[in-house]
Amino acid sequence: MPAWGLAVAIAVLGGCVPPGGNYPSIAEQDLAPYIGRDYWAKRPFQLYLDLPSCSIDPGTCESGAAATGRFRIDGMKGTNFYHEVLAHFVFEHGAHGYAFVTKADFGITFLDHPPPPPKPKPQTYPAYIDRLPAKEAERLKQLPGVELGMTQTQVLATVWGKPDKVKEIKRAHSDRVGWYYDDGSALFFDDGYLYAIEK
Repeated sequence: MPAWGLAVAIAVLGGCVPPGGNYPSIAEQDLAPYIGRDYWAKRPFQLYLDLPSCSIDPGTCESGAAATGRFRIDGMKGTNFYHEVLAHFVFEHGAHGYAFVTKADFGITFLDHPPPPPKPKPQTYPAYIDRLPAKEAERLKQLPGVELGMTQTQVLATVWGKPDKVKEIKRAHSDRVGWYYDDGSALFFDDGYLYAIEK
């Protein structure tokens, strides 16, 4: 077998792109502009701990915690057969380690600005509140409303409070309950969790 054929076979069996001397791979060249700049991780992702034995084979890396927040990449350690770069991440909160990344991750998983805060879950209030004077309605809306997925105990602690009438709705595979209020509003629970709101 010619020498180049042997090199290709070793690369395929090892799951790694041959380093080709001291020249960086195309994937590493693509990632180079992102080195040393601050980014934000949009969602947690798995880091491999920074150990001397850690190579471009993830099987030799000890798994660390999932990390998120602001970070920068301060170096690269090689490319695997899928053209993913094993890059070294350093987070502002102190976590650091390696993760496989590509240029495509930037702008999708990694942002150059902080991700927007999560939108608050919509809360629903009883129908009678809309018929009250504005000042009184605003005061009541300072109390928590209901949202889907709440338990019956959680609903009792909201502005809805105790229902005026409770009716069981028998189903073959679940126990459903309707809570009815004098203003015409109703809440429906399936196995103890709020699944529908009627105003």
